[in-house]
Amino acid sequence: MLNLDYISAMLARKVQVRGIFDSAMWLDMNAFPSSKLTSLAEQTQKVLGFVMAHDHLGDKCVWKYLGSQRWKCLMGQYQEPLTTRPFSLSESQV
Repeated sequence: MLNLDYISAMLARKVQVRGIFDSAMWLDMNAFPSSKLTSLAEQTQKVLGFVMAHDHLGDKCVWKYLGSQRWKCLMGQYQEPLTTRPFSLSESQV
């Protein structure tokens, strides 16, 4: 999901790019209050800095989530509505 529009732009309309999103659609939910688990949002914030994916977040998402909210561009919940290329979504209900 993160790279669909990025790759499409790189190919400069030489091919028709479509995506299939077949990995988990992670949601921004708080960890259980009684647990000592780190929320997915906190983990995602750390990952963004670690993998240095800032150039692949997509202009629309970066403008929507400026500054400290930019980590949201790594989560499907926030990125999917801003994806411009056609795609199919396949999610397991396990």
